Amino acid sequence: MRVFGLPRPRSVRARLVAVYTFAALVLGLAGAVIFTLQLRAGLRTSLDVALDARLAPLAAALGQPGRPDLPDQPPNVAPVSGGLGALEALTAVYDPAGGLAMVHPRNLPEAPLTAAELSQARSGRLRLTRAEGAVRVRLLAAPVRRGDGTWVIVVGTDQGTAKEAVDQVDRGMLVGGVVVLGLVAAGAWLASGAALRPVERLRRDAAELGAHDPAGRLTEPATQDELAALARTFNALLDRLHRSLARQRDLVADAGHELRTPLSVLRVELELADRPGRGRAELAEAVRHARAEVERLSRLADDLLFLARADGAALLVQPRRTELAGVLAEAASGSRAVAGQVTIVVGAPAGLVADVDPRALRRALDNLLSNAIRATAPAGRVSLWAAATGSGVVVTVEDSGPGFPPAFLPYAFERFRRAEPSRSATDGGSGLGLAIVAEIAAAHGGTATATNRAEGGARVEIRLPARTGPGWLAGPAPADVRCRQLSDAEHGEADRGGGQAVPRERA
Repeated sequence: MRVFGLPRPRSVRARLVAVYTFAALVLGLAGAVIFTLQLRAGLRTSLDVALDARLAPLAAALGQPGRPDLPDQPPNVAPVSGGLGALEALTAVYDPAGGLAMVHPRNLPEAPLTAAELSQARSGRLRLTRAEGAVRVRLLAAPVRRGDGTWVIVVGTDQGTAKEAVDQVDRGMLVGGVVVLGLVAAGAWLASGAALRPVERLRRDAAELGAHDPAGRLTEPATQDELAALARTFNALLDRLHRSLARQRDLVADAGHELRTPLSVLRVELELADRPGRGRAELAEAVRHARAEVERLSRLADDLLFLARADGAALLVQPRRTELAGVLAEAASGSRAVAGQVTIVVGAPAGLVADVDPRALRRALDNLLSNAIRATAPAGRVSLWAAATGSGVVVTVEDSGPGFPPAFLPYAFERFRRAEPSRSATDGGSGLGLAIVAEIAAAHGGTATATNRAEGGARVEIRLPARTGPGWLAGPAPADVRCRQLSDAEHGEADRGGGQAVPRERA
């Protein structure tokens, strides 16, 4: 952007000075114009007042009855020499016939009024400005009505003194304006430098920050103004970036640690299988172990990819109106293969719908059921149920196992966190299941909580917020719902995609 064809300054300080100076110039010009107009109007008013004072005694004398005795020189006017310089004391009297009965000074180059102006003056007072070469004359004409007709008195004065005063003021404002404009520019330069000094400190601090310096901060000014708020905002951003970097480093380190074990098992199995003399049964067992480790690697890679998407800007869920009973029935049916002798109890109110992504919710439920089944001893029970609440909907998974260690609960949803070995009957997993559950709940705008039941066992709840609109969720409150175990026939229907869990009222 160019102003008056000038190149735009590159530095912020120079632009501020240019803006302040330009604003001062515009305001100064506006003020000078207004002041000059007011000064000229005031001087003109003063001249008019003086003309009124000169005209009053003449009008009083002319208004006397009888033939007016007009002097060669009006009263209160000192003798003057001829020429335009005498216009400071111009006086003239027109008789009813339009002739000059008296004029002072006598050697005026032309009559004070034209015929049209004289006709206008007979109707009322007339003020006008007449230019006489380089001289401007202010005139006042007023009628005096007598028995013999209407006379007109004209008084005038030269405006040269007023014009000279205005010119002196204009020259003074021009010189003073240049000085003031220079002072404004200098003051703007100093003020902008002082205002931008904290910005320069912030820039130096930012330039000195190391890419992996967790303690790097910007110096917050003690002014408690917008710059201090900006520094606090940047420091909060740096904190989030440092936490994100630390989280990524931990994720990479933990992922490497988790990948090392299955890869080591795979290498051992392949080395054993490659030894001479291995029988068919031994080779089949080695392949089975290797396949299990490959599946574990595949699950781990899938979980890591999901968490990487959660840390980025990828869209994790695509919510749509979903009936929860079907999602819960499918999750329970899919877990029967690994449940063994563990009983799975599942239920939800008929017609309970929620605005969720069914695939993402199914993934979270699969993780919770897998953890609950691993933690539950044979002949134990795992419950999966959903219910409406005043603020939305809650999906709960409970088990009859030993529960979470108290020290583990505050960190249950952190990545690669595992409970004590007593929490798992066979395998503690990778420690990513609950972290994925928390990410899925957060992507829906909800929360996930982990607690221990008073009667023993663990409980994990996924609370999803309500959406506005009629009929978004329906069904009784959690206190009116009890889950029951699905029958074999109902499991078969769920496997075919038509299963619905049936609630049973509390006794």
